[in-house]
Amino acid sequence: MKRAREAMNMGFRYIKFDVDVPEVMVETEFDRTFGMRVVKFVTSFIGGVRDAVKYDVDIMIDGHWAFSVPTALAIARELAKYDVFWFEDPVPPENIDAMREVRLKSPVPIATGEKLYRLSQFRELIEKGATDIIHLMCRGSVVYSR
Repeated sequence: MKRAREAMNMGFRYIKFDVDVPEVMVETEFDRTFGMRVVKFVTSFIGGVRDAVKYDVDIMIDGHWAFSVPTALAIARELAKYDVFWFEDPVPPENIDAMREVRLKSPVPIATGEKLYRLSQFRELIEKGATDIIHLMCRGSVVYSR
């Protein structure tokens, strides 16, 4: 909460946090589905952040591609309680159908795109309606956005 207030006092109007699962809570690296204990744990600080910055700062959350569709949706429902601006990369980026399912059912806008690098990947993401916000990661000498 202290760092969120510091950022706000420095003039930042958007802050982004990670919702990572501690390694001790991961039972297997092959299953991205977690129960409510983990969901509540990874979202437990958001209420304190919202209380600290009120509505002077928008809060964005990065899931780092760590969750299954059911877990991502459970997290999104928790995030919605605090009017989170977006939930970034809730599921692995190569699974655009999973991203679409999360986007269609999430009460929080979904952002993704920083792991995509081909125009065809962005086209599929857009055509399938798999994101609300395209988050480009500029790499190399040429970036296409339009």
